[in-house]
Amino acid sequence: MKRIITFIALSAAAILGAQTPESEFKTFGEAMRAGKEFQAAGRQAQMATYKAWNAKKREEGFAQQKIWFDNYEKGSKAYLAAVKMAPDEKLKARAMRDAAQCIFPLPKRRDEALSLIKQVYELEPANGQYVYNYTWMLANSAKYEECCAVAEKFLADKNYKKSFAVAVFTDNYLAVLLRLKRFEDAKKINAEIAKIYPKQDRSKRIEAAEKAAGK
Repeated sequence: MKRIITFIALSAAAILGAQTPESEFKTFGEAMRAGKEFQAAGRQAQMATYKAWNAKKREEGFAQQKIWFDNYEKGSKAYLAAVKMAPDEKLKARAMRDAAQCIFPLPKRRDEALSLIKQVYELEPANGQYVYNYTWMLANSAKYEECCAVAEKFLADKNYKKSFAVAVFTDNYLAVLLRLKRFEDAKKINAEIAKIYPKQDRSKRIEAAEKAAGK
């Protein structure tokens, strides 16, 4: 049964691999749509990989991992083709961001993803979505000081009502502050945000991290 499942999974990857190569995309929209399809399939296979490994189903896990990598590779090619055909700088930045997100889950191409998302951020440093994407990738690449620098610049105006400001803190910046044991900085920003959005209060998380560090 395991062999049948593996064969089906690998066959699905082969079918996806037979779809439109980068050189045959005719328009920006076509390339972006293909990228999204491959990215969605890659994400699904990525989750299936973790699920199989957690269940100690190694053979199934490795089969799903191949589908994961194949789809993200093809998705990145589609998005990079879209970058070349983008009709304006905003759409180019969007395609580059999507390419970076598709490349980041590929271990051997992580530096490439970081380079792309950095370029996107530099094109639109005030764009909360891109700040979020960039700080997330930096945090998940153990580039903690760089993550702090980007987050702190974005949050310096203390306008926590602007798009993605709270998410940049709660999802990315806070974790880095706690890892660096900058507990007082974490408390200060958390208190400022909690006044506006009580449900976003992360006091318990900060207290737990502080306790674990022996503070």
